[in-house]
Amino acid sequence: MPTAVVDASVAVIWAVPDEKSELADAIFEQYSLGQLSFAAPTLWPYEIANALSRAVARGRITTDEGEGGLGMLLRLEVEWTGFEELVTRAWELALARGLTVYDASYIALAEARECDLYTCDARLAQAAGDLVPVHLLGGD
Repeated sequence: MPTAVVDASVAVIWAVPDEKSELADAIFEQYSLGQLSFAAPTLWPYEIANALSRAVARGRITTDEGEGGLGMLLRLEVEWTGFEELVTRAWELALARGLTVYDASYIALAEARECDLYTCDARLAQAAGDLVPVHLLGGD
């Protein structure tokens, strides 16, 4: 089964009711049907929780919606890769490409797994474009 690195910006689409992306929905459907697995660095849940808590604080979603979305995402089966496995390459990429080490960790993981990277972050997609197959998702 193919694996995809899905960054937190994509996962948040699945958790926030007013976010829409046909490609994000298609990726989630492939996962649900057992046709695709997800991989992410272990910082992923923290980034998701942060994005959802900010959405609650801004009044974009309710606390119940945020907690429900977080719970749903935390129940996903994800192949986790820890800091120690990615930090050296993420550090190199961050310095070379002007990224945070957090964002660079997604590229490092996609390189290590030799798989596609999915993101809603145009800057990350551009930085990764010559290194791994990258798919930039936008709201539809």
